[in-house]
Amino acid sequence: MGEADVGFRSKLCKFFGLDRSSVYRQRKLGVKDKLLAAQIRAVCLDHPGYGHRRIADHLGIGKNRIRRVMKLEDIPSPKRRKRKYTKVSKGSESAPTNLLKPHKVAKTDGEIVDVEGFVALRPYHIWAEDFTYLWFDNRFYYLATVIDLYSRQIVGWSLGIHHDTELVTKALMDAVSKYPTPAIIHNDQGKEYLSRIYQTICDSLEITPSASAAGCPWENPFQESFYNHFKEELDANNLSRFDSDGKLFEAIAYQLHYYNTKRIHSALHTNPAAYAARFHQNQQNQTKTKNQNSNQQTKTSQQMLIAR
Repeated sequence: MGEADVGFRSKLCKFFGLDRSSVYRQRKLGVKDKLLAAQIRAVCLDHPGYGHRRIADHLGIGKNRIRRVMKLEDIPSPKRRKRKYTKVSKGSESAPTNLLKPHKVAKTDGEIVDVEGFVALRPYHIWAEDFTYLWFDNRFYYLATVIDLYSRQIVGWSLGIHHDTELVTKALMDAVSKYPTPAIIHNDQGKEYLSRIYQTICDSLEITPSASAAGCPWENPFQESFYNHFKEELDANNLSRFDSDGKLFEAIAYQLHYYNTKRIHSALHTNPAAYAARFHQNQQNQTKTKNQNSNQQTKTSQQMLIAR
């Protein structure tokens, strides 16, 4: 038996024009990819609705590397539901202006001026609302939700067998019972939101209404996006797995809690509740710093007066 050629790998790499260190790097990278793939599968097990961006946020790893390993290890991404837009029915009352888009405003002197659309600057500044349907036990159930446009948190919701003013009112009341009332609330031109009763409730709460243009639900993109992911993660096409409407209600409540407190929002890179809490913490820190600076200035002024 002949002696082994200790320079075999070097000669082979030289023959193919390769860097010898890359041979070992590829082997080491392959091991790391296998370990990362196991982590990705664990995340997908707990969060089946996560794509490569949310997985990257969850693991604190670059999204391009996550996508590469998912493709390499044949880890499927969740299939996105195709959105279906339907023309909404016009309510009995005239629709408010869409305040989230550039619009015209009449001044006190009668002059008409153009203003920019409003943007949510803090939690509980602007809310949006909508409802969707769920087919269960040979009938439709309707879910109405209210979303905070700053934190993307679902602040109120209700479930019923009729899509009427009572359904959307209960969702709004659920929201205002737990959080400060917003300055603006945005919805579409469904008759439920344009009813005189509902608009009177908004007036009594001093909430300014805003509405999408007729037949343009995409002007309420926050709710549209939320329902698209919510139905996918609830597996809305397989609700027959629940043996009662109570079980369905429980599953919806759990999914909303999961969305608010655990699920990473791709635009926020954290969950909505944590994003809102971060805002309030920053506000408290700024107030504390301001008070400390004010106290220091007062103390310095007193010392200067004593010195005189």
